[in-house]
Amino acid sequence: MKQSIFISVCYDMFGNNKEFLNDLNIIDAILKSSDNLFKILKDPSINPQIKLNILENIIKKIKEQNNLLSEISKEVKSLLFFLAQKDKLVFLYELKQKLEEKQKEKENILSVKVFSVKKLNKEQESIIRSIFNNKIEIETFIEESLIGGFRIETKDYIIDNSIVNRLRTFQKKLLS
Repeated sequence: MKQSIFISVCYDMFGNNKEFLNDLNIIDAILKSSDNLFKILKDPSINPQIKLNILENIIKKIKEQNNLLSEISKEVKSLLFFLAQKDKLVFLYELKQKLEEKQKEKENILSVKVFSVKKLNKEQESIIRSIFNNKIEIETFIEESLIGGFRIETKDYIIDNSIVNRLRTFQKKLLS
């Protein structure tokens, strides 16, 4: 419960700030790319200010390499320092995910996961888009265990048109 309140407060304060979300995306990419950095940030024996300085320097270098002129925003610095003090920097990924979900909800964008045996072509993707009347964001996954067909998952429902599902349904009918 505390986490969801924290996320709601962060969204209310920073959700419309694109720079804030961009900085979180950069930090997330940094954390995913280095196991050693992640270990340092999790280590309770390292001073939170040192952890924050390390992150700030890395972000600054990445922004310089990508010709991004802005410094890390003071909001993100404050958030990072707060999380570092509470030894919760590992919470950043989840926070970023939740803020993105809230932003998509606000913009009425539906997240759709599509599982299929092979990569979708443009026509298949277009058909899936036509199923849903609102804006969607499609994330595709290759899942060979489906044998054929596809499975579509959204927040509220699942459409399973895979051969594996058809075989399971057929098997249940035969056994009943």
